[in-house]
Amino acid sequence: EKHVSIVRGDMAGAGKPLVNGGHEGQGEMSMERLSRDALEVADHVRARLAVDRLVLVANSFGTNLGLRLARDHPERFSAYVGTDQNINDGGRERTAYHALLDRLEKQGKKKPLAEARSWGEDKCRWSAKQWSEYAKLVVTSDPLTYDTMKVVVIRSLWFTPLLNLRGVKKYLAAMNFSEQIAPQAVGIDERAEGTTFRIPVFFFQ
Repeated sequence: EKHVSIVRGDMAGAGKPLVNGGHEGQGEMSMERLSRDALEVADHVRARLAVDRLVLVANSFGTNLGLRLARDHPERFSAYVGTDQNINDGGRERTAYHALLDRLEKQGKKKPLAEARSWGEDKCRWSAKQWSEYAKLVVTSDPLTYDTMKVVVIRSLWFTPLLNLRGVKKYLAAMNFSEQIAPQAVGIDERAEGTTFRIPVFFFQ
């Protein structure tokens, strides 16, 4: 922080926007709207700090937006950094879904297994509710994911000075609310949108 200015933004439907505005105050929830918002925030920061370009850092779901910004607007950014990077391939990736089915079967969880099988493997066709159930099953069936949520995510929320207890509760609720965007995100085909970038790109997984 002695050398750079760090600006952190929460997208609509998550974090502070949901904590402060509630569900009714989020407006349109679409990938296109979130991309426009992110670009507007970037331009605001560039003007506020009086710089031509920013280093764009995106994490987890934010990387769905980050890659698009880095690919389509290189004049605004000097580099892209993705961490917990998502790579979408138009819904063709099925390994995570089948891994979940295998875990549920080995753990003898017949009812969740039947429910997950009823969704089918095409995640683009899932409803927001099915995405929410999928996320819960992944966390509860996979020890590594559960431990990461407990040790990293929950602990970070618990100790952050940015949120009080009410804020932590709403922050967690935002994860469920914003899952309505998941079917749109998984339908993105990164290879079709382009694999050539005109700025340096870094991934830290």
